Amino acid sequence: MRTIWIAVAIGLLACSVAYALTPADLTPQEAAVYKTLANDQQAEKSYLVSRDFLRSARAVENKTLPALQMPRQPADYDAKYLSADEQKTVEHAIIMYIAALLNKH
Repeated sequence: MRTIWIAVAIGLLACSVAYALTPADLTPQEAAVYKTLANDQQAEKSYLVSRDFLRSARAVENKTLPALQMPRQPADYDAKYLSADEQKTVEHAIIMYIAALLNKH
């Protein structure tokens, strides 16, 4: 039964949702990277979506956002816009989401 719930959880996280991060919300370091993507609208979108999803993952990891309220991983999310440590943060938050989902049932 747990295997089914894990599959369901991963499926839920793979769906797309709207994100609200804008270039004005970026840190100076993020903004510098974003500027290098200026000629590629898809890359700009993926960058913003990926950084926004990271913020949600950090909130789950820091327990300022309940794991079950973690937004779904957007279709335009791309881990290449995250450092190795940031990718670990996202992975940990997803594990926390799955654990919370399993403990709910």
